[in-house]
Amino acid sequence: SIGREMLFLMGAHDRGKVKPICYALNKDEGSWLQHVWRESISKGCEVFHDVSPLSDSAAALLINKDAPHVLIDLNGWSGGNRATMISMRPAPVQVNYKNWVA
Repeated sequence: SIGREMLFLMGAHDRGKVKPICYALNKDEGSWLQHVWRESISKGCEVFHDVSPLSDSAAALLINKDAPHVLIDLNGWSGGNRATMISMRPAPVQVNYKNWVA
């Protein structure tokens, strides 16, 4: 899954050079698996924000304030996407990653 890949990638970075900042776009629905993944990912990040309760504008402002160099969108057009927030260009470089793997 993409979650497993992200855990590996975040752990492989040199923290002296890369500061992983993660944003949860969707609320924790309470499932055991979702909770375990969210907790594991949050521990692998330098900063973890749950932006699910925020409006698209407020989430974009928070991301912009954090000033990431690159923002990687893992949701794309899948369920729960925040395309409107991403369209506000909260980071100078934005990448969609593995949205429609077939």
